[in-house]
Amino acid sequence: RLHYFASATYTKNRRTGGIGKVDNSVGHKVEIMICDVQSYLTAMHYMLAFNPEQNIITYWDEPTITMDYETHELHAQIHRNWKENQISKLVLSCATLPKEREIADTISDFRARFDCAEIHTINSYDFKKTISILNKDGMCVLPHLMYSDYDELRRCAAHCEDNKTLLRYFDLSEIIRYIKYVNKHDIVEEEYKIDAYITSLSEITMNSLKTYYLKSLGHLDASRWKETHAHLVATQTPKFADNTSTTVAGRGIMLTTSDASTLTDGPTIFLADDVEKIGRFYIQNSAIPATALGQIMNKIETMNEIQERMSKLQKTLDDKLGVSKETTDDGTTKNERKNERRAQLDPEISVLTTQIEKLRCQIRSVNLDEEFIPNTPAHQKIWTTTPVPNAFVPRIEEETVREIMELDVDSQMKMLLLLGIGMFRTNPNIQYMEIMKRLAYEQRLFLIIASSDYIYGTNYSFCHGFIGKDLTYMTQQKIIQAMGRIGRNKVQQEYTVRFRDDAIMERLFRTMDENREAINMGKLFNS
Repeated sequence: RLHYFASATYTKNRRTGGIGKVDNSVGHKVEIMICDVQSYLTAMHYMLAFNPEQNIITYWDEPTITMDYETHELHAQIHRNWKENQISKLVLSCATLPKEREIADTISDFRARFDCAEIHTINSYDFKKTISILNKDGMCVLPHLMYSDYDELRRCAAHCEDNKTLLRYFDLSEIIRYIKYVNKHDIVEEEYKIDAYITSLSEITMNSLKTYYLKSLGHLDASRWKETHAHLVATQTPKFADNTSTTVAGRGIMLTTSDASTLTDGPTIFLADDVEKIGRFYIQNSAIPATALGQIMNKIETMNEIQERMSKLQKTLDDKLGVSKETTDDGTTKNERKNERRAQLDPEISVLTTQIEKLRCQIRSVNLDEEFIPNTPAHQKIWTTTPVPNAFVPRIEEETVREIMELDVDSQMKMLLLLGIGMFRTNPNIQYMEIMKRLAYEQRLFLIIASSDYIYGTNYSFCHGFIGKDLTYMTQQKIIQAMGRIGRNKVQQEYTVRFRDDAIMERLFRTMDENREAINMGKLFNS
């Protein structure tokens, strides 16, 4: 359906004089169409019907979606889109797009189909902020802290040089500590010392320090590296000072209790394959006494019973009223108007409506005491030795809790909301998801638990992210996509990406033998 600004042929609303029914088949005024993968060919033919091909650009956002799967239900459609595409100006926009050498067959196929085709690659690297990578022990991770073998360190540096987007995930404080040590102890070659590279105070920027750091890794005294590495690792301290009494076994993951204060400035996203399991973990480990938890769950179950009765009555009412999607000129449904008249005439419909409203009035908001809500003053008093002023606190209004209590979702999801936690899972309740999206957009949720496929196209602002230990299958490119969800808002804030399995994290820092996304693109983006 066309936006009113793009409508060329339409009838006027007799009452208001404004645009009424639009003829969506006339697209002379259309300048842009936004569509999904399955609608591309329809959109393409529509645009070609009203514009010469040379004036059209196809902008394909995130073309590597589903490319990390060997097989996927969308692969056939993606292949068809590429094969039948008639637009010669095509932008493939993706932070992890395979390099030209990796998709040579795709490029050759495009050149064969469009005469005089030119290929341009645009790369950009954002160093305006630092998003620290933390391992499962809460330590910052950088190449010089990972490899005691100097040859491995150099290979890692070469990989990072070839993938400079990784530089934004290098912790600046650890880089400075490294630079000071290797320069002071003459471990870096003379011509690569910091004084030779940066000659004035005005040249000292986050950009220049990170670039110098990467370059210096390839010019160290190899014979002294093992000793240097051992010292830098031994003197490293956790990113967040130990402000709690958490045991080593639980450190870093107790986000609703002792580790809540490490989630600063804004919301957090926790990516996992089994989102329900993570949700259960945070309910069980929120330190809510068994009696209090039982009372809350009983209240939620009571609300569930009311909601179930409302759903049955609503279904009976809908069956009696019938369903119609016809619309009037002013946008209201004809069915709504009929229903109003029929409710006045049919006493049974009136009784059902009254019963539903009475039940709705029985829906009560369920609240947690402040001491259980992450990072509130009462909560921090229990779980921190020193209050953290910028620790992020969820803001869930009573009206939102009532909305959720009315929905047909399981008790676990309702309980999580009280803690400020939302869950984005496969085949969700649509109304629940809309509420969660609104809360995420307004930055009211403390934590969002989501599957890895949720990362594409997500532009909500997160300050911290967790990569769950059950995501060992993630490709290097998808890991980078997941990390890209963090740090999309203000510059002067604290950002971290925390890996619950070091093996997943280590995959970032080496050249992989196989790029699954590139292999699949070679197959699907080919006639």
